[in-house]
Amino acid sequence: ATAATSVAGKLCRFMRSIKEADTVQSQLSNQLGYLSAQQWYTHFRVFSFEIICVGGVKTISDPLIDPILANFEDPDCTGRKEIYEACAKWATTTVLEGIYVKTIGGEGDEFCVLRISPGPVTARLLVAGLGFRGSCSHGTRMEELEALKRTIEGRGAGRVGVLPRRISRRVASGRAA
Repeated sequence: ATAATSVAGKLCRFMRSIKEADTVQSQLSNQLGYLSAQQWYTHFRVFSFEIICVGGVKTISDPLIDPILANFEDPDCTGRKEIYEACAKWATTTVLEGIYVKTIGGEGDEFCVLRISPGPVTARLLVAGLGFRGSCSHGTRMEELEALKRTIEGRGAGRVGVLPRRISRRVASGRAA
């Protein structure tokens, strides 16, 4: 009877820890999913870059976009799936599709949150916001940013491009880069 009681106690503690982790995960996803832009920039050191999904592009006629899209062409896939897979691979935890958390260092007090959101101009242009929290150095932040970009481009297999600079504002206004 004591062995059964011991096993039952361990099982109950394990089930409680799962329930607590699920509760924390749910609260985290709700809070991170609804941060306003002002809250995002207030509470995190944010770096952002744009990712372009170029799979499925058959003809390109816009002189502003031509040089960017010229090397990418695939009628079967837009590349979004590869972006989300790359982000999940890079992150420590996937909160929701499009929201990822990576712990930096062993203590867990330094972390970064990645939010992938639709760009303001077109569905093929996504904005990645990488927000850092904690006292990690600028060098560490740059290393994580570059590692994320390499992971996304490596997983994209020609259907995804990380842009060297933001173009959405120029595309929206019609100005040349």
